[in-house]
Amino acid sequence: MPEGNNYKQTASLEDRVLTGHKVFMASLNGYESFLPGLRSDALKSFQSLGFPDRKNEAWKYTPVKKWLTDSLRIERAADQHEVELPVVLNQDRQYLAVSVNGVFRPDLSKLPKDDSNIVVCSLEDALKNHADVVQSHIAKQADYKSEVFTALNTAFIGEGLFVWIPDGVSLDLPLYITDICAEPQRSLIQPRNLFIMGAQASGTLIEWYDDSGQSSCLENAVTEIFVGPSSRMNHVHVFDRGGSADLINSLFVYQEKDSYFATNHLTLSGSLVRHNLNFLPDAEGCETHLFGLVLAGSDMHVDIHSFVDHAKPNSFSNELYKYILDGNSVCVFNGKVMVRQDAQLINAYQTNRNILLSDSAHMYSKPELEIYADDVKCSHGATTGKLDDEAIFYLRSRGLRENEARLLLLESFAREVIDKIGEEGVRDCVIDRLRTVLNSQ
Repeated sequence: MPEGNNYKQTASLEDRVLTGHKVFMASLNGYESFLPGLRSDALKSFQSLGFPDRKNEAWKYTPVKKWLTDSLRIERAADQHEVELPVVLNQDRQYLAVSVNGVFRPDLSKLPKDDSNIVVCSLEDALKNHADVVQSHIAKQADYKSEVFTALNTAFIGEGLFVWIPDGVSLDLPLYITDICAEPQRSLIQPRNLFIMGAQASGTLIEWYDDSGQSSCLENAVTEIFVGPSSRMNHVHVFDRGGSADLINSLFVYQEKDSYFATNHLTLSGSLVRHNLNFLPDAEGCETHLFGLVLAGSDMHVDIHSFVDHAKPNSFSNELYKYILDGNSVCVFNGKVMVRQDAQLINAYQTNRNILLSDSAHMYSKPELEIYADDVKCSHGATTGKLDDEAIFYLRSRGLRENEARLLLLESFAREVIDKIGEEGVRDCVIDRLRTVLNSQ
């Protein structure tokens, strides 16, 4: 396919995806044997599904066409770029896995020692050295049959990132994970992550995406996480690439017996952002925590769809998402909890709370419960409103200026989510960023 800054795209995006896929497959030099048929099956799903429009209920509030411009480059980007890592990633007490344009860069990373038995490498290397592990997990939860952007990512699976914490192993330091978008043109970047935790293992994984406002890419990321029996994983996802960055983030989490999984999604900047968060606690004794915070200003659009599928009895899930909206921002929360017929003794709680700082901001909230069992404790609720005038008056009566009172209330509102982050370094960075954003509004 012709390249260059002056090349004018004339074919439809769907046609350019097909052409780009042919170029991509030809570049693999035999690597196409990776998971035979998976890419072609995913491409067929992409062709069958097509890009969603607003007639699709799951996408009715999100202007997908805004992502799909004629100038969007589909071809696989080069990975040998000079990059600068965000300050938070240059700390001592942590591991670091760096990718550039979706391609793992061990030369920029700081990985656990070989004798730790923890594997952090590209998907390509994982297939060479741990083929059975990869092939028994990849694309097993990521729904490329009915989710078009997951199908698109799966059709272009390349190197990606592979993290494996084997049975009985604990990650002694948090592993920070980042992908740097290093393309001057608006390009489609498709990171693929596969994180596997064996039985009785533990660890903290922190996905931190901050390009200091330089990114203008469309990032279509897919992450699959498998949490083994009696294992504990803490997960954090921070998206702060700046006001021109777009994101489609699809997360698929599978839990086995007596496992613990907690995730905290923080969206601090961006242009058009969509999170598809899917959780399957598929055994008894699972504990699942979902927390999220969105700071949306200007014309920012953030859409979060979460789905917790309680397939087996005697498990617990807790969900809390908070939004602060300003300017002309538009935000969506659609959270669904399903309790299947045989899944008795489920406790599931879901809460969405939102503050609107301007009259032109819009919030669409739709918490859902779908319950087919009768011995359960489930609840859901949503509130949307403005800052409490009485609370501001009370604080002003204690000597605070109006702006100080406003900032104190907003920080208190957000800290209920931020304080759930167990890693102190991440928590402190997010609090600093929160204060910066709130002071600029």
